[in-house]
Amino acid sequence: MRKIIPATKSVIKSALQAIGAVAFHATSSSDRDALTILMYHRVLPADDPRYAEEEPGMVVEPQTFDLHLEILSQHFEVIGLQSFLTDKTTKLSKKPKCAITFDDGWADNYQFAWPLLKKHRMPATIFLASDYIGTDLDFWPNQVNRLLKHARDAFLNAFTLDVDINPQLTEREFGSNLIRSLKRHTDKEIYRALDALPPNLQSLRRADVPGLMNWTQVMEMAQDPLIDFGSHTRKHYRLNLLNDETDLTSEIVLSRNDIEQKLGKPVLLFCYPNGNTSKQTEQLVMTHYTGAVTTENGKNPLPLASTHLLKRIAIHNDATRTKIAFKSRLSGLL
Repeated sequence: MRKIIPATKSVIKSALQAIGAVAFHATSSSDRDALTILMYHRVLPADDPRYAEEEPGMVVEPQTFDLHLEILSQHFEVIGLQSFLTDKTTKLSKKPKCAITFDDGWADNYQFAWPLLKKHRMPATIFLASDYIGTDLDFWPNQVNRLLKHARDAFLNAFTLDVDINPQLTEREFGSNLIRSLKRHTDKEIYRALDALPPNLQSLRRADVPGLMNWTQVMEMAQDPLIDFGSHTRKHYRLNLLNDETDLTSEIVLSRNDIEQKLGKPVLLFCYPNGNTSKQTEQLVMTHYTGAVTTENGKNPLPLASTHLLKRIAIHNDATRTKIAFKSRLSGLL
């Protein structure tokens, strides 16, 4: 009897992606009645030192992003999200609508994403965590990954918060697993624990090269009609864990003021950090913004039932590096 070799995960994944790509073409006509919003974070070459310090689900390579924009130009009307929500004329085309968004305000958006957006004449919205722009700080997950890379044992021995540790995982998987387990703590608790690390570890919390854009870069990009900026709070705190009205006002309202004062133009869009929200948060966002995006996966049927809880499709390199894989992701199957 001939021995049957079980299909590997990669073979199964490739098969599902092929099915997803077929589904993408089969449903293209129905997508005319939906708004697809893509969620990116970082665009970095694989040999860039910053790539190794980032979670796999947060980054695409420039050649992958270039491929995405080429595919989008063939199948979608790529629109600026802000214009779509405020200007009715953008809704007249019969092609499916797609909007590109970037979370956080990484410097690589300026270095690698913007030149490709200009090449393809594609608009995009970048959501800024205003307190981090122009500083040498970045978010606690990046600090944790950097500490794991350069001083793993010392960091884990000195860190006071309860975390899940699985030594059998690869280096990048280990970091992602630890970060997931840390999310059962509040952001303030995590930062307090990082602040309590011994002096020899404190310097490792900061990147050698600032991870996020400075205001000069932001203002240069803001002169490009392709680029809009929105608020991603001040400190990137998960809003569902904040109960203090002063904290919520600072994160949601004053973050908008920060960006408007720098750019001299209205900030109309908001992005919930980590996708976390609450009724109190949503009400404040509705009062101060035209629209807001979540991390909930999916497309947005037209006409929009709500402009303040918009769904997005998360994009990262491992799941979208080929035409078939990207089309499958756009279909919503993978």
